[in-house]
Amino acid sequence: IVGVATLPVWWFMGLYLYRSILPRITHARRRRSLLLLIFVGPAFATIALAYILNATLDHSAEEVWRVPILRSYAASNKRGMEYHAVLEPVTPSRLSEMGLVSGDFSLDKKMEIALSGEEYEALLTQTAQAVVVTRQGYLGIPWVKQTSLEFK
Repeated sequence: IVGVATLPVWWFMGLYLYRSILPRITHARRRRSLLLLIFVGPAFATIALAYILNATLDHSAEEVWRVPILRSYAASNKRGMEYHAVLEPVTPSRLSEMGLVSGDFSLDKKMEIALSGEEYEALLTQTAQAVVVTRQGYLGIPWVKQTSLEFK
C-alpha cells in the first residue's frame, strides 16, 4: 500500500535526478553510485516508511504471549558482553493459519531478545518465561511492542 502510494513521488524524484544531475557527472563510478541511489534508495525509503507507519498508526488491541525460553547465551564483542535469550516463535505461521501446512511446521523463526547482565544471571539459577506483547499492525504486519521476563 505504502509502496504504491509513494511510487509517483519516487518516480518523479528519480526522473529529476536522472535528467538534471546524471548528465553532469562524467566519472563512471560516481554515475553508477548515483544510479544505485536513484533506484535502490527509494526502495529502502519505502520499506522504512511502511515499517514506521505500521507501528505509529496501529490502534489494535495488544496481545500478550507467554513464551518458553529455549536457551540463553552470552557473547563478547568490542564493547563488552552481550546477553541474549532465544524464544519460540511468538505468532503462528501464516501458512498454518491458512491451512496450507499442518502440525508443528512453521516458517517463523525463533525470536531472540537482548537481556541485561542481571537478567542473564537470574536466568541461570531460576526458571522463567518471556512475556511478549504484540500488536496486529496498521498494514497487517504483526510487530513486537515490548518484551520482558517473568520469573517463577
